[in-house]
Amino acid sequence: MLLTAQEVAALLRISRALAYRWMQDGTLPALKAPQGRVVRVPRRALERWIEEHTRGTGQARGSQQEHDRRS
Repeated sequence: MLLTAQEVAALLRISRALAYRWMQDGTLPALKAPQGRVVRVPRRALERWIEEHTRGTGQARGSQQEHDRRS
């Protein structure tokens, strides 16, 4: 499923203008149509982006991996 700037904004609880800016400047993983101004964000890519940019997520994973290695 491809999300519009308005849908991305609602999911992230940010303004539509900020969502559109992030889609345009590459902050968010977005697909741009070859012609025109159509920009969409794949839902799964947004979910991965959120996971990667959530504070502590990488540390929690790394800590668990370290714990598993020691066990």
